[in-house]
Amino acid sequence: KPRISARIEYHGLHVASIDREAYEAIADQPLFDDHPHPPGTTTRTFRSFIEPRGALSRSPRRVMFAAGLVDRLTAKLLAHGYEVLGGDQNRDFSAGNELNPEVAERFRRADLGPRSLIRIPSLAKRIRFIAELSKSGRAAHTLVIARNNREAAAAGRQLKVAAGREVTWGFMQRRTCPWLHVKSLQALSGDSAAQWDRINFLDAELALTATAIQFLASGHHSSRIAFLKRPAEQLHEEDRAGLEALFGPIEGTREEWCLEQVHVAWLRPPIFHSPGMAGEIERLRKGIWGNQARNRLIARAARAFSEEDTTGLDELGLRKAAKQLADNSTGRATVTILAANREHSDHLSELLPEWRTEASGYEPLPFQKFTDDRLIMTLARASETVVATTVVFYAAAGRDWWINEVQFGFACGSDATLIVDVDDCFDAQAGAEANARAAQYRQLRYSQTGRSDS
Repeated sequence: KPRISARIEYHGLHVASIDREAYEAIADQPLFDDHPHPPGTTTRTFRSFIEPRGALSRSPRRVMFAAGLVDRLTAKLLAHGYEVLGGDQNRDFSAGNELNPEVAERFRRADLGPRSLIRIPSLAKRIRFIAELSKSGRAAHTLVIARNNREAAAAGRQLKVAAGREVTWGFMQRRTCPWLHVKSLQALSGDSAAQWDRINFLDAELALTATAIQFLASGHHSSRIAFLKRPAEQLHEEDRAGLEALFGPIEGTREEWCLEQVHVAWLRPPIFHSPGMAGEIERLRKGIWGNQARNRLIARAARAFSEEDTTGLDELGLRKAAKQLADNSTGRATVTILAANREHSDHLSELLPEWRTEASGYEPLPFQKFTDDRLIMTLARASETVVATTVVFYAAAGRDWWINEVQFGFACGSDATLIVDVDDCFDAQAGAEANARAAQYRQLRYSQTGRSDS
């Protein structure tokens, strides 16, 4: 039987308190029992996370803390024999009847709960989640926070199609009530969260910035939803604690909630031999960046998709992949090529002079017509913007974890995406890297064609 009762009280939606005696019983216990700790690091405890934030000075009898930690604190108290009272917290309204019945429970939790932290790696799925949630019967002013203005505009366009209603972004005037608006992180500075019923972060880690924290402080009655693209074990423990304090415990990816199909087609480049390469840079320059036969193959395949050249796709062994994409998409294919760096993108640009090249820090010229198609983009640029095309050529080679660095926002209305990778095998390292990427695609449950082990 429980030895003693501990009572949790809520002070608004996002602040709670617990009896000091109960808190002291578990204050020095680990905040996370499942988080890996590199050698030499200190395990984060409830005390080391809560007390430096000044929460203990409010009351001599109760300890104030971020309500997102209620579940973890409750579980720890129960393990120590306490009976916890008042730990449940729900919004005082009902979910609508228009939610997708196949995923209604997950939407209902997000709609009814004051906080949600959901791991959805794909940006397209996050946007579709927000769109579906916006169809609920409850009228709510909804704000979506993106990394920058470019991502806000791209997300706004996709959200407009997915939600089937007016969506504004940036400085566009909000007319239709309730509002559904997308703005950049920088635009939060000096703004107030008080006017928003629901606040969504496209990337949860943006909420850890000083700008976002100051913004959220004014939204005492706004519900919060954030989407995490990385597994919890890849976060720094302090960052994980900060996110859970703001949004509650992390929900894992629900594979049954897959809105788009991702397919990977492999290209086999011409045989390449270059003996006597002095070092890694020379190896990459000769084998990848400046390998003209390889670059010509990529350019030819990219042009075949863009121009709907069925003969060219047949000759390259990509006709089946193109048909699968067309059967599950709307409109013609749009294409981006991801290059390793500026040197690599320059070589590809020479072969595709009519395509736009974007490197890190790219800004369109004033009055330039902007389209998300026929792009050559460095990996550094892809990590700071949105890759919003139905076909993505991964020409950079190397890292198996590249897909975790890129913000994907696949084309509006599309339920399928095609990644075209290059099956390099000019040396043992290139073959091992291609195998590692193939293994990651399998782990993500992407179907693959064009390799013997696919």
